Amino acid sequence: MKSASLVVGQHLILNNQHCEIIRILENDIVQLESKNDFKLINRTKMDLLREHENGELKFANCKDNTLIKDAATHESKDLSAYSEEQQQIAKLRMDYIRMASSRLGSEPQYAGLDRIIPIVAANTKDQEPPSPITVYRWWHRWEDSLHDITSLVPKKRVRGYTNAFKKPVLKMLNEIINDDYLQRERATIQDAYDRLKALINSHNKTTTRTMKAPSRATVYRYFENLDPYEVLLAKKGKRAAKQKFRSTGSGIYPDYILGRTEIDHTPLDLFVVDDKTFRVLGRPNLTCIIDKASRAILGFSLSFEPPSELSVIRALRHALFTKTNLKTTFPDLENEWHAYGIPMCLVVDNGLEFHSKMLRQLCYELNIELVFCPKQEPQFKGCIERVLGSLNREVSHKCAGTSFNNITARGDYPSVEKARVTLKEAHELITHWIVDVYHQRPHSTTRFTPDYLWKEGLSKVQPRLPESKDAFALACAKPVGERKLTNEGVRYEGLLFNSTELQSIRRNPNFTGFVNARINHENLGFIWVHDEYNDEYIRVECREFEYANDLTLLQHKKIGKEDNSRSDANYDEDRFLQGKERLRNKVEKLKSHSLLRERKKAARIAFVEGHEEYIATNFEQHTQEYLAEHIGNLDDIPEFDSYQLGGFDHD
Repeated sequence: MKSASLVVGQHLILNNQHCEIIRILENDIVQLESKNDFKLINRTKMDLLREHENGELKFANCKDNTLIKDAATHESKDLSAYSEEQQQIAKLRMDYIRMASSRLGSEPQYAGLDRIIPIVAANTKDQEPPSPITVYRWWHRWEDSLHDITSLVPKKRVRGYTNAFKKPVLKMLNEIINDDYLQRERATIQDAYDRLKALINSHNKTTTRTMKAPSRATVYRYFENLDPYEVLLAKKGKRAAKQKFRSTGSGIYPDYILGRTEIDHTPLDLFVVDDKTFRVLGRPNLTCIIDKASRAILGFSLSFEPPSELSVIRALRHALFTKTNLKTTFPDLENEWHAYGIPMCLVVDNGLEFHSKMLRQLCYELNIELVFCPKQEPQFKGCIERVLGSLNREVSHKCAGTSFNNITARGDYPSVEKARVTLKEAHELITHWIVDVYHQRPHSTTRFTPDYLWKEGLSKVQPRLPESKDAFALACAKPVGERKLTNEGVRYEGLLFNSTELQSIRRNPNFTGFVNARINHENLGFIWVHDEYNDEYIRVECREFEYANDLTLLQHKKIGKEDNSRSDANYDEDRFLQGKERLRNKVEKLKSHSLLRERKKAARIAFVEGHEEYIATNFEQHTQEYLAEHIGNLDDIPEFDSYQLGGFDHD
């Protein structure tokens, strides 16, 4: 550690500006000269001492008006950063300098050191005392470093290769490194060494001026001195090199709740079973949204739907609205889920589902700024990445049928054979973990619980809500373009939609025969038709409402494949209902299929998530019995040390 005083000639870093004390006037006025623009700066000694105490002033070592180290942004290492052997050597050298400065004066001088050295050697029991010129050099180095003892630490000698390698050998080795070692095929150092020996042997057979192959240890030392970033860049690419040598931090931190939210998907590390047949259906996908300021989870979606705009919309629907009736569905919950509201900013990755026109339109409707992370840079939304990992570790990995997070961790555990949890049970377990565990546990970064920070944030921000659930449903409805409006109504995918309000549009003198429509692909029971004359949307029910209500577009198309002979001429409502029933029977059959992918496909067709009817459904008795027998109380789940997760932020 350096030490210095306010004397003429002393160099300082004052508010990140390089200055030099050029004179000290009466009344302790210190005149500084800026080395950037040569302006004079007047300060009292007391001002400088106060700025030093506040960290605004640093003493700097300087040579030829150039800072040896950028003291504005760097701190030198202290003695403890070196090995024990290096520390002992530096302390011994310091003993010689102390004796010399106390006997000969503060300025380094050569005369008289020959009398000082034997005394210090006898006191310290130094078996190999240094020469006077060596002590003189140590003394000068110590003074030049502003009395920094680390300047006396023996420096590692950087070994060159001029003696180890002859120029032709060194040229061969560098060519091998460029042509073979620094390639994506990832040749090893041993490969490079073998080729070097082969080239040298081939050269020696054709000339009398033979060359000697260096030892393996010498070649390995040469490779160790290659730039590790350049090596990784050449072998594994820019992404891997940037990931390993990146500088991490907390990133952008909002000042208020809902100022910045993050969303992402992950497959649940758990195989789930059908709630009737108890056949394994596969691993569902989880889409989750988190508020960065409070670390509270706003909402999630769990289904067999692959990551898509539908799964994003489902998660947004759950996140935006309040969850006041949650205890009606899950009576075992001890706490309320307080987080809700329209976020100001939604951070997403570059998945195709986040670039969909429908999602962009919805964000414009709700005044949500959609922020895309740089490609292949998941750390830009690290909060959601880590909470998904925590959820899988603390819930999925505790349940029978877990797949763990990789094959190595799974070992020989028979995940499929052990699977017992249904999709509804998984939904309940995740809700329980969020509300009663994660939201009630102090976060490792904020030091407060997400639930507390959310409640505190409500004093600054009142969450925004959609105008109504119908308005939100309309915003989520996908435009289907212009549709012809006739006396039968509007047709979409073979379904007819009609109402009295719709026919009033046809009576308008300016009616062109076509209307714009929007429909929710998760429920074909109704369609929204734009009344351009009143500038409003009309909700129109399907004429076959009993068939179409709560029917998804995917299910409808599956039914259409089963009976593609249906037409207007021979339409029969019974055939519709029979087709719907045949689909249900086929789904049940697929759920019992021997192939897991077929059962997972069936689960996607059968499962319609996001409707209030599903949310309010009470679980069957066997669900509760299973939770009591196999899962137990979630309070018994042990706490995890979140600092083991690594990275620049923790959950």
